[in-house]
Amino acid sequence: MTAPHAAPPPFERAWAAVRETIESGALCGGVLGVWPGNAASPQLAAAGYTDDTQKKAITPEAWFDLASLTKVLLTTPWVLRFIHEGRFALDTPLGDVLPDLRQVYAQEKHAQEKHAQENDPRRALTIEQLLSHQSGLPAWFPLYTYGADPARLRAFILQRAWPLGEAVYSDVNFMVLGILIERMRGAMMADDKGLWDVLPAGLAASPPDEVPIAATELCPWRGRCLRGDVHDENAYALGGLAGHAGAFGCAMGVLSAARALLAGQSLPAPVVATMMTPRPAGFALGWRVSEPWVFHTGFTGTSVHMDPVRGDVWCLLSNRIHPSRHRAMALQDLRSQVAAVLAGASS
Repeated sequence: MTAPHAAPPPFERAWAAVRETIESGALCGGVLGVWPGNAASPQLAAAGYTDDTQKKAITPEAWFDLASLTKVLLTTPWVLRFIHEGRFALDTPLGDVLPDLRQVYAQEKHAQEKHAQENDPRRALTIEQLLSHQSGLPAWFPLYTYGADPARLRAFILQRAWPLGEAVYSDVNFMVLGILIERMRGAMMADDKGLWDVLPAGLAASPPDEVPIAATELCPWRGRCLRGDVHDENAYALGGLAGHAGAFGCAMGVLSAARALLAGQSLPAPVVATMMTPRPAGFALGWRVSEPWVFHTGFTGTSVHMDPVRGDVWCLLSNRIHPSRHRAMALQDLRSQVAAVLAGASS
């Protein structure tokens, strides 16, 4: 009797799914990185190209526009660091830390109406509500169509009477938190070199010149294929890096940042535990939660997952929107397939 073949290791099975997707042409290129909690180093694999014209091979060292991974690798840790330092608290109202929020009121309003505006509900929103996407602020807004002056656009964000509705995942939440970080540190995020000092190598506001850089979209607005310039239009208009998007990184940088969080190296362990505690609608502070993973995704085709029990982390970086978001594949099924393989790796 022939002995049954052993199943391929989890990484090989996960990578086979990613590689087949790339080889089918559904993705131009990508990198899968997996770092088990008990391993000294990660497993990395890459396939495909940085773009569909130059056909430069993507390697594990390639840098990608991380898009909304900025929210959880940069913005959320900084806000929680300020809380740990006692600068403000999770339940602090925005009006207490951003006193100019909604400070401009229509002069023709009656005194009673003006008083109501001075107690604007947007000023009562808390830091926790923004971090956990429970504020009711809109999901998105074409801020970049209102001009190219970053300072004026920040003023627009703070003064606009944003409609408050159902709680939704919101870029606006993290635009406001980005402004808060800038106020605390006294510099625009895009100009603040020290912002990255607490993070591992492999993450930055722009990629190094000497590494492969995955292209994103042939942008109709900017009239060129974007490579090393932030894809998110609003982040670009705000100076290149904002609270919701603008970070670049390689797989090793993303994995190292996630590992540092789980190990209590970049934030104290109790703060990390609070960050990962589930809130309503599958959110934590900044992160999403779907057992066993605490995770986040990025519009450009990026994602990072952490298992806080086993200490495992993995990321999938791709240029999903190259050459256009309008032909981009949906990554949800592929991510779910990889997540299921890796979740069962030691079960």
